[in-house]
Amino acid sequence: MKVCAYCGKSDKLTREHIFPDFFSKEFPTYGIYVDRMRDDLPHSSAPIIRDVCSECNNNRLSLLDEYGRKLTNEYFARDLTLADITFYYDHNQLSRWLLKLWYNDARTHHENLSVYKSFIPYVLGNDIEPPLAFTLMMGIIIPTLHTEKKQMLFPKVNRYGKVTESIEGVVLGRLAFFTSYVFAMFIWKTGTPRQIRKKEIAKISQDTRLVELHRNDRQAKITSPCMSAMSAILLGR
Repeated sequence: MKVCAYCGKSDKLTREHIFPDFFSKEFPTYGIYVDRMRDDLPHSSAPIIRDVCSECNNNRLSLLDEYGRKLTNEYFARDLTLADITFYYDHNQLSRWLLKLWYNDARTHHENLSVYKSFIPYVLGNDIEPPLAFTLMMGIIIPTLHTEKKQMLFPKVNRYGKVTESIEGVVLGRLAFFTSYVFAMFIWKTGTPRQIRKKEIAKISQDTRLVELHRNDRQAKITSPCMSAMSAILLGR
């Protein structure tokens, strides 16, 4: 008998969207979904997975999606022309929402889920502290001038990705792209010294211009882009 991917109960299972269903409302031009990790073919509907009980889906996970909807209304649904913003955030809610999205995505890829599952009590709000230390970062994608059409090409893609480069001490690295915004999370192996984590994050920040979102802060100032819209498009190919 199948059980809920979050609480483990064998209640009636409901549909959970890999991409939040409010994206289709906030981005009405959306109509094509492509998953390069699966069949690489366009689909007219967003991918879903049916392995979450109604209590988890409609209560605690729904609250996280409400926070994601708030960020979408305030940031992701708006085109950015310059990489000069102040991003206001709740580190706990943002981290838990992203972890939920990545866990949903990972289950459809048949990945090793051990790291994701260890975070379930944290994602659901049962545990205040995460089981493993992690670093959350974000960056801005700026528009690119399309020379042939002589118009600005804005980043319009929402997608998830994995950090494939080997980073000392990192057990899992994930990426999320929401139009002009990119988020990265680096989850550290147990016992990774703080100085190693600081060294690696400093290197990542220098190489990518991603900015760390500190746990005790409520805002981050970003003044440099991490990539252009054209680079983001090519990255997804």
